[in-house]
Amino acid sequence: MNGIGKLLAYITIFVLVSMIFIGIPVNGEERNITDNEITAIPLGAASGILDFDGDLTEWIEQEVDTATGSNYMLYNTYGGYWADAEKAPGSDGMGNPAPDNPGDEDDLLCWAATDANMLEWTGWGFVSGMDDTDEFFDYYIDHTTDYGSKIEYGLQWWFNGNLPSPGVNWSVEDVAGGNFWASSYTWTNYVLISPGNLSVLP
Repeated sequence: MNGIGKLLAYITIFVLVSMIFIGIPVNGEERNITDNEITAIPLGAASGILDFDGDLTEWIEQEVDTATGSNYMLYNTYGGYWADAEKAPGSDGMGNPAPDNPGDEDDLLCWAATDANMLEWTGWGFVSGMDDTDEFFDYYIDHTTDYGSKIEYGLQWWFNGNLPSPGVNWSVEDVAGGNFWASSYTWTNYVLISPGNLSVLP
């Protein structure tokens, strides 16, 4: 028997055994499997079955993963508390199937969520009756299109109402907003842009 013939014979045997085991009629005869006919194989006894020679128990996690390395929370050093703007999950409905939906969605507004967190921690966001980072983020969603931008551009817009858009597919203001501090403060005096992570951390 050639290679193809052997393969077809193995497939036929596999299908027939499978049909018998799950109770599909074979040759017009119904086959019902009872509980007494099913034998459980102990977890460690799988050696030799289907050419598996390993120990299945080695795949079982015995302890909880522990984070390693170091972390740094700004508020631990400088005060304040945790602030985390909540983006909607990618499957939250209309507008979220890829790639994005310019409008009142937040698929590509990570920069605005970061701005909202910064505005809460610094206190610059508490304007026009807004009370927390989620409200600041909602304000960005309601006033800008769902495209990418830079964090510093979003902060500039919050201060003086100017949201730079250096090219196509950048977020733009679609409802007039921002401009909360222009009359009293120059935004560049309060935003410092550092070129690398190491220069930011103390």
